[in-house]
Amino acid sequence: MVSGHACIRVQKMALPLIARGHKVHLIAKKIPSFYEEYASFTMTPAIDNYIEAIKMMAKSVDIFHVHNEPSWFVTAIKEYTDVPVVLDVHDADLARMTDDQEAEFKKQDITAFRRNVEERNNFQLADALVYPSESFGRQVQAFYNLNQPQLVLPSYVPKSLYRYNMGEYLGGLVYEGRVDLKEEVEKDPQNAYSYCEYSDLAQKAHDIGIQFNIYAVRQDEKFINAYKDIAFVHEPKEYEKMLKRITRHDWGLVGNIHPTPEWDVALPNKFFEYLAAGIPIVAINAKTCSDLINESGIGITVGSMEELKERWREHEACRLNVTKFRQLFSMDNNIDQLESFYKHVLDNHSKEVMRYINTHVSKRRTICEVLREINDIAKTIDDEQVKKELQDRILEGFAMRKKMNNKLFEYKHNWDAGVFNVNEDYAEDLNRRNGDKVATHA
Repeated sequence: MVSGHACIRVQKMALPLIARGHKVHLIAKKIPSFYEEYASFTMTPAIDNYIEAIKMMAKSVDIFHVHNEPSWFVTAIKEYTDVPVVLDVHDADLARMTDDQEAEFKKQDITAFRRNVEERNNFQLADALVYPSESFGRQVQAFYNLNQPQLVLPSYVPKSLYRYNMGEYLGGLVYEGRVDLKEEVEKDPQNAYSYCEYSDLAQKAHDIGIQFNIYAVRQDEKFINAYKDIAFVHEPKEYEKMLKRITRHDWGLVGNIHPTPEWDVALPNKFFEYLAAGIPIVAINAKTCSDLINESGIGITVGSMEELKERWREHEACRLNVTKFRQLFSMDNNIDQLESFYKHVLDNHSKEVMRYINTHVSKRRTICEVLREINDIAKTIDDEQVKKELQDRILEGFAMRKKMNNKLFEYKHNWDAGVFNVNEDYAEDLNRRNGDKVATHA
């Protein structure tokens, strides 16, 4: 596994693979949760460190599984190794804004691009691609014209992390994950992180009497001040402790009250972490999440916070469905898809290597074999005059081959005679020393 910040999606895949006997290594610039479970962990703070780690690891691994963002690791692997590389695309700039938004930004003289060169180059270089949702995968494939093998593998949680011992009841609505401030989003539209700006939702929840709980990594003063009067901001906890903490709430939130292109295609980590914690999910303007929720009854889809308040007690029935169906959404129950995908990629890579050898590496053939091949081609020519001229040249080639063989035979004869003389001298020397009779062979 190769990653930048080694997000939890990396660990979600790695832990079941390790449990099934695979030797999994990790190269990343941050120390992640569960790093001690890997066969090796290489911390790489700079590009040069990444490249050296990749070159070193290439000698002992069958496949590189890269997790973006960033995506440039694919280029480094292709540049320095011949090991096949799978790129896990779980984020992309193209999903963070629409074409219309990009055009509007440009009218305002704001630099904003959906098409990212790093994404395009590395998405196209990878031998295969993995996506967290089908809708997101389709969008990326079409946008960058990709035709490699692909696998959709959502960010399921391993069974070993499912929670059964719950904390004290707190109730309310919970959101865990990234939170950006409104001023940050407005200052830099290119970041396009409006999908995780929650001040309006928090204010609405506060106004109608819904307790909104936030579990975010950041705890800076600006963030605390922005939410202290309208939400309950919990202290950051390591992953397993965070899962236990969120068990205490009634609903887990995906989406936002303002529609965004990102939430249309996202099937995020938090969706499956709510299930691992045993809490039902409420989706607002999150189409892909809503589709899965509606299929299984593990939550509800609402159009507003007011609707959520009206339907609040439905969490009791939905929680029963979460308990009944969440094992279907464990990574252990789906990791065989990734194993099969790896095998498919390795088989394809082997075929590509053989195809390259057959195409670009000359086979050793005799002159007669080449001349016979040309003669077979000559037989297919309709023009009799051209055919005769070519066959005459082939006969000349056979004559030249005969002369060459005669010359080589002379060289061989002279060489054999020399070898014979050396062998005779050697045999005579042995006879003188031990009286044995030694046979000689030319």
